[in-house]
This record gives sequence, C-alpha cells and structure tokens, in this order.
Amino acid sequence: MSEEQLMCWTRPKIIIVVSLLFVTFLCSGCMGGQEVDDLSFILTIGIDKSDEPDMNIFTFRIAMPRSFTGDSGGENKDKTKLVSVKSPNITEAIRQLGIALNRNPELSHTSALFISEEVAKEGIYPYLTMFLREQVYLNTMSILVIEGEAKEALKKNTAPFELFQYRWIDSLKRVQKFAASSLINDVNQFYMQIKEPTHAVATGYGTIVDNSLQKKSPMPLPHQSIPQYGVEDFPREGGTELIVVGSAIFRDWKMVGKLNMSEAFGAVLLNKGIQTTLTVEDPFVEERKISLGIDVKNPKVDVDVVDEKMKIDINIIANCELSDVVTDMDYTNKENRQTIEKKINEAIESGVQAYFNATQPFGADCIEISNQYRAKVGTWQEWSSHDWPSLYRNAEVHIKVNSKLKRSGLLWREVDERGAGDNV
Repeated sequence: MSEEQLMCWTRPKIIIVVSLLFVTFLCSGCMGGQEVDDLSFILTIGIDKSDEPDMNIFTFRIAMPRSFTGDSGGENKDKTKLVSVKSPNITEAIRQLGIALNRNPELSHTSALFISEEVAKEGIYPYLTMFLREQVYLNTMSILVIEGEAKEALKKNTAPFELFQYRWIDSLKRVQKFAASSLINDVNQFYMQIKEPTHAVATGYGTIVDNSLQKKSPMPLPHQSIPQYGVEDFPREGGTELIVVGSAIFRDWKMVGKLNMSEAFGAVLLNKGIQTTLTVEDPFVEERKISLGIDVKNPKVDVDVVDEKMKIDINIIANCELSDVVTDMDYTNKENRQTIEKKINEAIESGVQAYFNATQPFGADCIEISNQYRAKVGTWQEWSSHDWPSLYRNAEVHIKVNSKLKRSGLLWREVDERGAGDNV
C-alpha cells in the first residue's frame, strides 16, 4: 500500500476520533453547572399551620458555605441557619426562600420533613406531591410528625454529636433495628404503601422533652408494657431535646392516631425482625427486673380470608440472653430457665397484641399484614377487591411466641461439703 493510499485510509478514522473527542468535551462541560456559592442547600424542612386561612409556615434549615464557617473542628453554631416563610404551598415557599436569600434553593440534600401534628391531621398529600413528581428532590427524605410546632422542633434538634443536625434523622433510621421504638418511613416508602388497598402507613412521631436529672424517675408502666419506661420521661442530661417516642398512624394521607413505644415495638418486630433489649419482671425476686438481649428474625405471619372474615396467625421465635443479673439466683437449671422463657413469651406477645389493639380500631394495617394474603389469590383485581380496612378492623389475631434462653449469663460454682461457694 502506497503512502497516499495509507493516508486516504486513515484520514476518515482520524476525523471520527477527533470529532468524538470534541463531542465528549462538550458533554462533560459545565455549561449547565452552578457555582456552590449560588446555592442554598436545604437540609431539613418543617411545616406548621399559620394563623391565616390557607397559609402555612415553612421552616428551612440551610447549610452555611464551608468557606464562611471554616473547616476547623469544635463547636460552631453557625454551620446551619433556620429561615421561615409564610406561604400557601411549599413550591411558592421555596421560590420566596430563593428571593430572600439571593440564592437558588437546592433540595437534593434534604433528608427530613418535619410535619406538625395539626398539619398531619388535616392531610399531608399536598406537601408530598412536589417531592414525588420532581426527580431533582430526594425521595428518601424521612417523614417525622411532631407534637407541637415543627419550627420549634427544628430549633431544639441541636444534635450535639453530629456535624450537621440533619444527620440526626439518619441515625434514627439506623437504630430502628435495635431500639425498636418507631417505624420511620421516607417520602417514597410512604407513598408506595399508602396507595396500596390498605391505604395505611406509620412513620415516626417526635416530641420535645426536658432533659434533666432533677426530675423524678418515672413510675413503671403496666407489667405487660414494653419497654418498662417511656423514654420521654426518663431522667437524663445532655443530648438533643427532640426525641422519637413512637409512630404516627396515617389512613388516606391523614393522621388518625399514634403508637407509643410499647405499641411500636410490636410493629417493628413484625415488620423487620429485630435485635434489641427487653426488660421483664424477675419471676423469682419480688420488685426486681431482669434485662435480656433478644434476637427475632423473620416472624412467620399467615393471613387468610374466609367469608369476608380475616384471620391472622403469627408465630415468633426469639433467641434470648440474660444481660443484667442483679441477684445471686441460679438461672441455669431447667425449671428456672423455663419460667423466664414463659415471662419473655408473655412480654413479646403483649407487645405485638398492643400494636393490633392500637391500629385495628382505625382499620390501619400499617405494616402491610394483608400482603401475606397475595400469594393465595390469582389476580391483582381479586386481591385489591377486598375492603382491607374493614377486614383488618374486625380481624381475629392469634399470636404464638417461642423464646429460647440460649445462655444464662451467670456461671454457678458448686457448693463444697463445708458449705463454702460463690458465684463467678
């Protein structure tokens, strides 16, 4: 092949490669980019009712640019700012926020939506539609209903162990597995569940508490309650004043009730399976309690509908270990162990039953128990044709718990002939 022929053969390929590189540079350019200093990053949003009809107060926690706050560690209260806007809807509120700050509001980092209980009872559909329709927004932002004002909750949520307050809500979702105190759903999960034929969902319910060691210790809740004390009443010092104390129950986008921590325990246990701590009365020593670590994985739930009557059968297997032992009782022998296991069974069964007692009057199947029936029907139309709220409201619930105390947590040294012996 001559030099001239070689050039004719390679020239088109060179032109194609150069053209592709040029197009690549154009595609990777920043023609549509924005300077960080032109943006205001919204971390959390609070929604309250206004004293004016058809108006709401929207409170935004906004991250301050690092160039202004500095990179150094230590306490810095100016890492975020709160800005409130009175507006008829959230879209207009965000537009007003941009005008007030002379910056373009950026919601791609928004992690939580705080909604006052008053707003939640009127219905939250209008506030979620924007986040569901616009892909630029983070559909994984968590929803938390607040007792009182959402604006005040954002102020009190100081989260002393987090660089930014918004990470507090992320940590709440991480601890659900072992805290077993609430069901916290995000915008996308909330929407996907509430559009099901059950039309019910639960999400976190928070309140502001007084952190003081000076207040009196709470009285124990009834014997069957789990946990034995309400976290909002427990004396403590330090930490955030905003805590989650249960879950808000929604039906058809409106809050209709709430679960306390004891009731939410049963919901989390059935929904996820958990590793947590359980406190029960010591069956051998009066006015004493024992703490146990429990591990519940994949509770078995069976649902059947016969002649428009729902029957729910629940089978739970719990592996347990003693964690705190305050007496010198020998819990190792078979008889004592069986007595403790019976107490554990009663406590777990009570927590699950408490969940059903709280949600059945509202016909609110918050953890989609009805989905267990899907495999028994042939079509979606057949499954969705049932009046699930009515069926759930009148359902017959049977709960069976089988706990196994795997390790006693106490080694017993045999007493010798002289009567000398001790615990190790």
